[in-house]
Amino acid sequence: MKKAARRGIEARGSSIASARMRAVRTRERQPIPRRLGEHAGICVLVAAIIAGCTTSEPTPSPASSHGGTPAGGASGSSTGGGGISGAAGVGSNAGRSAGGGASSGGAALGGAAGSGGLPNAGTSGAGTSGAGMSGAGTSSGGAGGGEIVLEPGPGNYRQTCDGSLGVFLDGEHFLDGNDEDQGLRIYRRGSDGIPLRTLDVSSSLGLASSDEADLEDAARIGNRIYIVSSHSRDGDGNLESARYRFFAADLSGTVPDVTLAAAGSTTQLLEQLLSAANWASPNASVIATLAAASNLGVSEDEDLAPEADGTSIEAVAWFPTAARPKQLLVGFRNPTQGGDAVVISLLNAHALLTGTTASFGEATLLELGGLGLRAMTWSPLHGALLLLAGPKAEGGPFRLLTWSGPPSTTPVLVREITGLPADSSPEALVVYPSTRDIQVLLDQGDHLVGGTACKDVSASNRAFTDLIVHVP
Repeated sequence: MKKAARRGIEARGSSIASARMRAVRTRERQPIPRRLGEHAGICVLVAAIIAGCTTSEPTPSPASSHGGTPAGGASGSSTGGGGISGAAGVGSNAGRSAGGGASSGGAALGGAAGSGGLPNAGTSGAGTSGAGMSGAGTSSGGAGGGEIVLEPGPGNYRQTCDGSLGVFLDGEHFLDGNDEDQGLRIYRRGSDGIPLRTLDVSSSLGLASSDEADLEDAARIGNRIYIVSSHSRDGDGNLESARYRFFAADLSGTVPDVTLAAAGSTTQLLEQLLSAANWASPNASVIATLAAASNLGVSEDEDLAPEADGTSIEAVAWFPTAARPKQLLVGFRNPTQGGDAVVISLLNAHALLTGTTASFGEATLLELGGLGLRAMTWSPLHGALLLLAGPKAEGGPFRLLTWSGPPSTTPVLVREITGLPADSSPEALVVYPSTRDIQVLLDQGDHLVGGTACKDVSASNRAFTDLIVHVP
């Protein structure tokens, strides 16, 4: 979500060093249930999907509750144009940049002190088994059983300040979206450099490049990527039509020569969610709460700014079950319902994007200690959803959790994320095939670069970073 008007941000002078941030792995604070026994056939399913990813959306085995996430294509090294529905992309040179950027201080993961590095839990060697990618592991050792570990060093991803959304493309690359423009940028994980490529999706959404759709999260099913905007007002409580977007694009090609073909879009997601007639099991209280927080009939209401009492969607994830192989879950940062975070199942995402009325399943209320959802993603190796929780306003706490999905209402705490660079917040989770290491992208729009907020400096001086977190 584009942050509410950031009033009174103290212009703290800081010397921005280029020292790289290290993510310190700690023990999990609570044991994480190993639910794989509950999902018979998931390993076979994931292996089959990774071995042959196609442009069609995969369907989980009827014998399992959950499906897996497929891998992308092999990595590449060239740059080029292209974009969604043939729109021109912005070509750029790969590699490192000599320009300045938002630097990061040390970051730590709360909890008991850990080893400070990656454990050697299996056979050594880089790469993965049968995933069509190379160099994704580390020579310090794999996790056994074909799993890999990711290099722990963070990246310095230039030309934008925000890691608002992220989706893996292959074992080494991810697609980043931010809440300031509609440029989707391809980066090599752990690199210090500019995007390998930028794809501007503005025209496919009926927007100008200068508009602000406030892109927040994405979910990948096969080679289709679903992206949701905040569906929130701006920081002053004004309704901005550009911020009410839900769309999909089909991925093809190999990095960096990938294209995104438009697969539909809608501006009606929130409006149709507020009608009980569009639900299989409507929750009248949740609908009423969301209707009051949205108040779509009023053009300006400062009390409904997203960091006050207004609606803000910041999470979307694939959650495949035998009965609902392609369902998405939509999570709200704000409002909460009685202090619990709100998650709503969307049953017909593709049909919605091609003109059919939305069909919602039910609402689930999550006990997150009063926090809302900042990001959410499906992890096939864990057989669970990974959640990033945080407050509706700026600052922490930030928590990483696992969740078995509906009907459960109690996620399991993995760890708190602490020690972040100043004026930075975790905003996106990226899951890669064949690993339990998770990439956490930071939003550093307010992080100071030479005394100026990152979002206010020139593009050549903008950058954001990430963390690699192991989830056992």
